[in-house]
Amino acid sequence: MKLGKNSYIGISLVIVAVVLAMVVGYFRLAVAQVQAYACGMTIEECPHAKNLPPEVYAGYSISLIIGILGLYLMISDLRSVKIKSQSAEQWKKVTNALVGDEKKLYDLIASSDGVMFQSDLVEKSGLQKVKVSRVLDRLEAQGFLERRRRGMSNVVVLKNRQPL
Repeated sequence: MKLGKNSYIGISLVIVAVVLAMVVGYFRLAVAQVQAYACGMTIEECPHAKNLPPEVYAGYSISLIIGILGLYLMISDLRSVKIKSQSAEQWKKVTNALVGDEKKLYDLIASSDGVMFQSDLVEKSGLQKVKVSRVLDRLEAQGFLERRRRGMSNVVVLKNRQPL
């Protein structure tokens, strides 16, 4: 499965959260050792070493928040990728139902990044203007594309185009 940009950001945030938690843990241990040394006892015996400074709680909290945010980004991105792939499969099934001139014109428009002047479509397809216009009418009625007026000509734009 292809990972999206948010997944990589999420993975990075989880790694940062783990590293931050480790740093906070080492900080907590160092503070406990200093407090135990000041008491002249071991860490287990010193009553002050058991009291954690507020910075430790803040550090763990920030680490937890960053980790949760990273996990959220990863999960939401994986869901998005899954939904897009399902949508692309459904769109592919629908477009595979096209035959003849409809398929020919659709493929020409799709190969030009989903946007093409109607006059260029007539030229490249080798079909007559009237035939192209009628086929585009059918494709537009089926919801595959729309025509937008640009001056004296039309621009044909694919609708809801998913990567095939």
